[in-house]
Amino acid sequence: MDNVHVSLHRKVLTVRNGPWRTVCSSTVGMPHPGRLRMNIEIKPTYAVDYDRVAPHGLIGQTYDRDDLEVNGLRDDYSRLDNGQPTTSRTGVGGQLTTRAKAVGAIEGRLEDYRMPSDFATAFRYSRFDVTYAPARNVSALTGWKGQRHTHSRPSAESG
Repeated sequence: MDNVHVSLHRKVLTVRNGPWRTVCSSTVGMPHPGRLRMNIEIKPTYAVDYDRVAPHGLIGQTYDRDDLEVNGLRDDYSRLDNGQPTTSRTGVGGQLTTRAKAVGAIEGRLEDYRMPSDFATAFRYSRFDVTYAPARNVSALTGWKGQRHTHSRPSAESG
């Protein structure tokens, strides 16, 4: 498939497509002991700062040339929709609705990123098949802005 390389070695999935490498691994350790967690690392394999098509979105903001991170609204997962504390659950059940929807951290609204069908590539901020696209407009974002940080080992993050 068009320069896509996939490998699985010791429960670590690696997908490369030329300019980007994605590594996925699962763990049941920290920061959530006993809970299955998927750790995903996405890295460019080229000088992304010189690309005429700037990365975009929640993941793309890491590589959009401004050395800022922007944090939008966050959901509170301490209570279910019915008001019951999530810690009082003894098994599967209860409903918790995500409401933050990245407001403040993305340009536009969540609906601007929805795809009309399974294999669609066009949406308001799409970078698919374009020859030029600027970096995000940070001044249009309402979230908390701070200096970008990086993790040398994303799978070892805590919190």
